[in-house]
Amino acid sequence: MTANTRSAATRTETRENEVYLASIRQRISAGTLTGGTWKVFNNSILRLVNTGITTNAASIVLDGANSNFYRDTGTANALTNLASNT
Repeated sequence: MTANTRSAATRTETRENEVYLASIRQRISAGTLTGGTWKVFNNSILRLVNTGITTNAASIVLDGANSNFYRDTGTANALTNLASNT
């Protein structure tokens, strides 16, 4: 993680950087994101590896210009297949 990234058990934020989340098994399973707050601010990317989100049971905040939540290495939106927001 970079100097402008904060992470805790239930909160992940990124500001003007990119964060890869490859191992968050305790928070995502079978496309369901559970618990915590996931914040992406101006000119930042939060990236999930090998998964997208179909059910959101957490708090996702995209705040500002060019705040992106991607999956894998490209620019595929991690929320493209979102079917349920609980």
